[in-house]
Amino acid sequence: MDKPCVDLAIPSSYTLNLQSLMQRTLVLSFLSRAAGIYGVENIYIYHDPITHDPEVERQIIKILRYLSTPPYLKKMLFRREPELSYVGLAPPLTLYSHKKWVAIKNLNFPEYRIGLVIGRKKDRYLIDVGLDKYVAVREKPPQNIVVVEITKATSEYLIGRVLSKGEYRGLGFYPGYKVKRLKMGFSSFLTKYNGCRICLTRYGEYIGSIWHKLIKELGGYERMLLILGSYEYGLKEIFEAYSADMDKLCDYKINLVYKQEVETIRIEEATLIGLSIVDFLKHMRIDL
Repeated sequence: MDKPCVDLAIPSSYTLNLQSLMQRTLVLSFLSRAAGIYGVENIYIYHDPITHDPEVERQIIKILRYLSTPPYLKKMLFRREPELSYVGLAPPLTLYSHKKWVAIKNLNFPEYRIGLVIGRKKDRYLIDVGLDKYVAVREKPPQNIVVVEITKATSEYLIGRVLSKGEYRGLGFYPGYKVKRLKMGFSSFLTKYNGCRICLTRYGEYIGSIWHKLIKELGGYERMLLILGSYEYGLKEIFEAYSADMDKLCDYKINLVYKQEVETIRIEEATLIGLSIVDFLKHMRIDL
């Protein structure tokens, strides 16, 4: 996977202005699609210090996690819950890593799949990868959902091993984004974030005037964080509410649209615009 890896930071108030769960679900599905298209690794939910609703925050986290989960694992990981009432209306993410069922005899080894650890039998851990047999691995999986390499089939199990993040990233295998609710303060998180921090704000420099500089510098980072504001107010107001200095906590303040003709650009819109520009800059090949 090309570096830098991209993360998003969105406020807990996202979708609060929408009146129905159906509307929120559809809007979140647009954000999910944008994140999936461009291979976002983490979506961080930070506390909005101005407007916050714990129920809306729970909906954001639950729906985004559901949409990023392989179809064959959803019934095991999610119960019938009110927050998921309208997920059937959302367009599926359909990642390459969300593989469909195939007969064991038709597998081409090595086969790479996302799986759920379901238990242990003797000296093997068993992982459900959506096939007719569990994958048996010897090493203890570091978490419940893992990426496995399947190397062969036996009469009882598929045999494989758990891949580290570095291994599956090196193979170009994208398992989908992870959704993380920030437990630490917003300022502390930005201070500790090990990568390029980019605030998307209409008060920033226009992307068209600094893209040469960004191309030169982005390759030096392993990670990049796109930080977005709320639906009613931008990052300027959020940083002020935190008594935080945006200039010190962000490496760049960028305005994506030279002359926007709408009062506000929504988070899912800014995300898609921002990710498309970042993708262009990451893969631009010119002699600067």
